Amino acid sequence: MARRPLYVPKQDRGPAEYTAGKEYMSQEGKEYIGLLHKIKNGQVWSEAKYNKNSIQLIEYVKSVADGSKSSGTYFDLTGKLFHKHTVPVYYYPVPTKKDYEKARFLRFFVAKKNDPSTLVEIDKDQYQKLNTINKKGINDDIYRQVELQWSISGPKESIREFNKQAIKKAAVRIPTIKTYLGDLTEYYKV
Repeated sequence: MARRPLYVPKQDRGPAEYTAGKEYMSQEGKEYIGLLHKIKNGQVWSEAKYNKNSIQLIEYVKSVADGSKSSGTYFDLTGKLFHKHTVPVYYYPVPTKKDYEKARFLRFFVAKKNDPSTLVEIDKDQYQKLNTINKKGINDDIYRQVELQWSISGPKESIREFNKQAIKKAAVRIPTIKTYLGDLTEYYKV
């Protein structure tokens, strides 16, 4: 829950709005119907204007608001939501001309902490959005991540040795990466 503001200047407060339901709920998971206002920083509060009776509202989540079993034990125990996280989406990298000029490029991988066989290669955008605070992106509490430099041009034996060392280093975090990256000269170009 965000800190309750002491005062909200008029220029930082949006106009009063009304919700008929299924848009917002209280922090406790109770659906909110009535007047509300939004603050410039993205927070949503009940009442037409901020006052001592205003409560902070969050995005409506059906399973939590209706009290169904699907809200889960985690929410019941912690009161924390985790519905905005996404699952990793497989990405097949295609090195650019610039990557070949630099002789290497970055690759990104994630695997479930409790099941390393779920290894997935992802793009940089997904990698940067890993988080533990219920924002859109991969849940960093569930997935272990690794970033590695991958050599793609130069003497073939040097590339093999470089990539072998990169895999060895990455395998400390995700052991299954050794079998996933079996071709040490993948993307090699003379």
